[in-house]
Amino acid sequence: VSNVGLIKYEEKEKLNRFEKFVKSNFNLDKVISLLELIDIDDTRKIRAILKEDFNDKYTGSIPALFEYLLGIAFYWISGKKVKLEDVLAMGLDNNLLPRYHTKGGREDINGIKTNTSHFIIEATLSDSDAQRRMEAEPVPRHVARYIQNNDQQKTIAIFAARKLDHNTLVVLRNYKFSPWYDSDGQAVTQYMDILPLTIKDIIYILEMGITLEDLEATIDELISSDQKDGKVWYEEEVSK
Repeated sequence: VSNVGLIKYEEKEKLNRFEKFVKSNFNLDKVISLLELIDIDDTRKIRAILKEDFNDKYTGSIPALFEYLLGIAFYWISGKKVKLEDVLAMGLDNNLLPRYHTKGGREDINGIKTNTSHFIIEATLSDSDAQRRMEAEPVPRHVARYIQNNDQQKTIAIFAARKLDHNTLVVLRNYKFSPWYDSDGQAVTQYMDILPLTIKDIIYILEMGITLEDLEATIDELISSDQKDGKVWYEEEVSK
């Protein structure tokens, strides 16, 4: 029992240290500026900034940094209510920066909860047809599994990308109106709420100071739209 207690204490202390680190090194302006550089794919500038800030070369991947920043972004959007375990679980280097992105088989980030909803995040820097091939099947599978494992709690999945492929938008929107079946032919869930956002959309949310509660209300309104064409839905409703 004492060993279990010690492990929990160490994990709590590690999380407290990481929260202090985030508050000191990744304020809102820093998160926005790095997301802007990821959006324009300026890897050289990103690595130069991180090297200057931490006196060391950043050797992790840019996709890993993207997931890391999204977790921190929602920490700020939630008013610091979101715990940072998922970011911490990514595997961090000595500077508490990400070494690699979340392994496959599950959503990239979860643990974002309000009184009524669970938020999970799926992130990708792929685009065009590669995005459809890489994300159109895993994203709904991860969302369905999360819903199943969390007793059918209301779940909002945010699909974040630099650019959104039109056919990926169509596929993901379709699951608002379609069930997901397991290998035995049983419907795991009758529908899924998946909201696509670009990096520019997320930057806008951060710059405007939109809270998680306000965001949830807007998302509920968007998700309930009758528009089934994902491309049209994103361009005419979500993006606006």
